[in-house]
Amino acid sequence: MKRLIVVMVMLLTAAALFAGGIENKTNFNVGWLMNMSKNTETQRPDAVFFNPAGTAFMKDGLYVDIGNQFVLKDYEHKVTVPPAGFGTYNADNVTYLYPNAEIVFKKDNWAVFGAFGVFAGGGLLEYTKGTYLTQGMLANYMNVGATLSDLTHSLDVYSVTFGEIFGGAYAFDVKDMKISVSAAIRFLQGSQSLEANLDKDPTGGMLTGIPGMLPPVTSKKLLNAESSANGIGGIFGVHFKPMEDLDIAVTYQTITKMEYEWSKADGSLAPMVAAMGIAKKGKFKNDLPAVLGAGVGYRIIEELYASVSFTYFFNKQADSTGAFGVDYDNSWEIGVGATYDYSDKISFSLGTAYSKQGFEKEKNSAFAPNLNSFAIGLGTSLKFVKDLTIDIAGFKPFYFGKEYETDLAGNPFKMDLEKKSMWLIGIGATYKIF
Repeated sequence: MKRLIVVMVMLLTAAALFAGGIENKTNFNVGWLMNMSKNTETQRPDAVFFNPAGTAFMKDGLYVDIGNQFVLKDYEHKVTVPPAGFGTYNADNVTYLYPNAEIVFKKDNWAVFGAFGVFAGGGLLEYTKGTYLTQGMLANYMNVGATLSDLTHSLDVYSVTFGEIFGGAYAFDVKDMKISVSAAIRFLQGSQSLEANLDKDPTGGMLTGIPGMLPPVTSKKLLNAESSANGIGGIFGVHFKPMEDLDIAVTYQTITKMEYEWSKADGSLAPMVAAMGIAKKGKFKNDLPAVLGAGVGYRIIEELYASVSFTYFFNKQADSTGAFGVDYDNSWEIGVGATYDYSDKISFSLGTAYSKQGFEKEKNSAFAPNLNSFAIGLGTSLKFVKDLTIDIAGFKPFYFGKEYETDLAGNPFKMDLEKKSMWLIGIGATYKIF
């Protein structure tokens, strides 16, 4: 029972969207969706996210960029060995708000910048028929001990971590090489919640609990739990230009400690989970590990710029109870991309990325497992109005591996990922004020 409850709490991370790390996101803005190699960015204000030192090489001026991603996701998992709660469960919904905003002021050798975006989590998963886990928990309330394959209930899981970046960059010359350095501070605000509701009791009032152990279900609201956390970390970068058309950049994000505290935990299941810390004032940790990003880019011809980016996630250093209590290995992501200026009005971008997750087959999330993936994205930048750029992008990840293992109340069994499908569509606008 202890393992069952702990895993349910850590289901919160199942709301995560595309990520190179277990927790960390890489799809910070629309520009990344159409080119997954951004670690040498020097032309756009989204360099704040991927290569903050590169802002010192932008053209002088004040830039403002805003954007949003629409995420269409469809997750479906099936328990293939029948413990309590076996069956097929699906979450199929759209994240309509996944915003980003950046501002950069560049003058001579200096740049100052700020940004707002999503750094972890990313939205809502709506399991309209619950999951194997919540069904297994409800089975504990049946005094006959049977499996309720048709117990009708829902589970909504929400997880998002917003953040702000503030910092600056400075460029200087060392002999014939141009170098820029940057430093920034990042503030994070995390929010995670669980809401489970019983549609009806098909057993005719058999959810009576276990006398002396589990109280009976007294309302359709099974669980309503909310938690939040704040964190602070640093971002440091350096960018080298050995020659005018060659870029080499490295960026490091420090670990950000995140300790969540439950501000609410009520409903019929509240007494069951309270003993495990899912109660008001209860706490759990979900740190964002450090990230090291590096990239090499080269302007092949005046109209064509291509680059390769590598990002490494130090998952093992983080205390991430919110990642199912699993000791994940470090993970990495490599991206290749190019931008072609068809004219002074239209540009096209294309990118691809491979993400290697630090998981073992028997240690993974049951609902939104961290799977290795290959992704492709493309988009266009339109500049028909002076100093205004409109970006439109589409992105599609393809996941590897469908069968994996987990456990219920300490009993291992197989899960079959019937579907983990996702599409991302983004639109953004950048305006150079002066």
